[in-house]
Amino acid sequence: MRRLWILCQAVVLASALATPVYATDIALDDNCTLADAIIAANTDEAVGGCPAGAGADVIRLSADVTLNWDLPPVSSDITLKGGGCDIGAIEFIAER
Repeated sequence: MRRLWILCQAVVLASALATPVYATDIALDDNCTLADAIIAANTDEAVGGCPAGAGADVIRLSADVTLNWDLPPVSSDITLKGGGCDIGAIEFIAER
């Protein structure tokens, strides 16, 4: 019975000391591209001019974004907030 009590106390202490993970708000600008922001959110590490992600991240667009290449795959919880901005893609037509 004493071992169960010790185990319960250890679980309570561990949960009390656990640091909660909050979302990071990543704003795109001249130094933080959409691709870098996705990688930062996926890896929880700073990339390019983007801060490290943490938890469920929000990427905020401050201007329209034109994609010239494929974006990295999203492998974490990311919300993209457009704020009235658009994401467009340039269509490449292969020469024959």
